[in-house]
Amino acid sequence: MFINDKANSKPAQGGLNNSKSNFVLKGLKVEEKLVKDSLRVILHTILFQRELGVVVPRTVESDSGIHYLTLNDINTDKIVEENLSAVCSRIREMNGGTVVLGFYQVIKKKSFLLFHDNSKQVWEEWRIPLRVVQGEGKKPDGRFVKRLRKVLFQVIEWICLKKDHLPPMGLPDDPSVIRYPFEISYAGDMGDMYFVQKNSG
Repeated sequence: MFINDKANSKPAQGGLNNSKSNFVLKGLKVEEKLVKDSLRVILHTILFQRELGVVVPRTVESDSGIHYLTLNDINTDKIVEENLSAVCSRIREMNGGTVVLGFYQVIKKKSFLLFHDNSKQVWEEWRIPLRVVQGEGKKPDGRFVKRLRKVLFQVIEWICLKKDHLPPMGLPDDPSVIRYPFEISYAGDMGDMYFVQKNSG
């Protein structure tokens, strides 16, 4: 589901001068032991698909058997892992919730007396609703793997569909610069509507 800050009937037109673009993925019911790994798969898929520069990707196999691509970037991996620990603790504590991945740009402004005042402006957010459920075995359930794949296909479809709101990328040749800076945070439960599954689910 696309959500505009001003309306939720169509994709936001985004950009730095307009409201940011928001994407809400299908709600995912996941066993506690797979929460961190599943989020890692989804977050890295979004980050990889959103990258427009030339990268040498790394293929990773998740605990659920899904293979996914990462940017193969130390700084990106560090940010993801550090934030995963924090948000997963909240998810386990609350038996669910929403993980938010936000891309932002730092806007440099000249304030009074030539002092520089930097502000952070989020131009895109991805919301990942999760519910923690009781596991039924040691191996991931086949239906869960199928639902996780659907979420990943949803990410790829939406990213390919919408690119007009993207700001200029950062320096392409500086390995210390993440060209699309991002942040990961925890938000509360978004309600049951995102967890409706078809019978074929």
